[in-house]
Amino acid sequence: MIWHQVINYYPKIFLLSLAGSFLGTMIVRRLALRFNLIDSPNERKMHSRPIPLGGGVSIYFAFAFALYWTRYYDRPLEGIALGGLLTLGIGLIDDWRGGLSATLKFFVLVVLTLVLTLPPFNVILNLTKIYAVDATLTILWIVGITSAFNAVDNMDGQAAGLGAIAAGAFTIVAIETRDLFMGMLSLGVLGGCLGFLPHNFSKKKKVFMGDAGSFTLGYLLATISILGEWSESRLVSCTIPVLILAVPIFDLAYVVLCRHFTGVTRSFRQALTHCAKDHLAHRLVNLGATPRQAVFFIYFIAVCLALGAVMMRSTTVVLSSGLHVLQALMILGIVVILMRQSVVNGRRNQQLQQDLERLREKHSKPSESPEGA
Repeated sequence: MIWHQVINYYPKIFLLSLAGSFLGTMIVRRLALRFNLIDSPNERKMHSRPIPLGGGVSIYFAFAFALYWTRYYDRPLEGIALGGLLTLGIGLIDDWRGGLSATLKFFVLVVLTLVLTLPPFNVILNLTKIYAVDATLTILWIVGITSAFNAVDNMDGQAAGLGAIAAGAFTIVAIETRDLFMGMLSLGVLGGCLGFLPHNFSKKKKVFMGDAGSFTLGYLLATISILGEWSESRLVSCTIPVLILAVPIFDLAYVVLCRHFTGVTRSFRQALTHCAKDHLAHRLVNLGATPRQAVFFIYFIAVCLALGAVMMRSTTVVLSSGLHVLQALMILGIVVILMRQSVVNGRRNQQLQQDLERLREKHSKPSESPEGA
């Protein structure tokens, strides 16, 4: 019965979400231009001209429409769909006003996640069977993943591409475990991300997903991962979704810790509000990559980690699982070396720039004429 449902539902959900997102983004772009929902350039951003926002609207509603078409209803789905709509609304307000308080967004996300853990939704990590502990871990996970996707939405195609890779890995695991519900959710997100990407990469008619998109995408992936039947081993079950989502998790964690230990930020509030061009994609560009090369390099890292996580699910040998984790850590170790090297290169470039400025000043001064000439 499960394979009949897979064949019947999965292709249609994916195609509906893909087409809905692709076509919906065209409509959203026109509305964004009409109502002046625009992301203006500044020193913290990569783009040099105003770009319409709102791509997250098409991603979410394509996802929601594809699932609505299945006529599949249950409480967790209602909770996830409602939570996604609320995060989309918060993100849209943030995009429209040019920035909401990071503290306010954090508080709203915590309350939303707490409601999600309660009956009738019961979307909660079941690790200790103690509600207070599991609810706290659920809040940390959902808030953390949502914040991570918001942070990696700093270059064309990065957030949507990482979302598609994670959703694709979730889909593979759902098929292996015959988890129809998780597969439907994952394919809805996968189609929404892939339908949006051509518009995000476009040069002439570019659209950004905005905070509405990155917030909603992170929230959906975090909640889907909670519902997954990853492994019979509790440790492996916790490790697999972390590896699939490792790139945005690592990027946010590294940047936050680096800013703290270098004295850039000194409080939790500063950590929430500080923005700078010091994420992985920015550092790869500092090393000489183009923005698109940097994003595709990050895709390759994410695919390698996700494939390792998927293979890890099918093994029950502790040694094999440990080797998969070691492989992931070594890949991230290479990334750390690259990120640190970008700082060294930045200092060298800054020193060279200063030397060039001094030489220009020296040689631009008019030479003194001999007296009496």
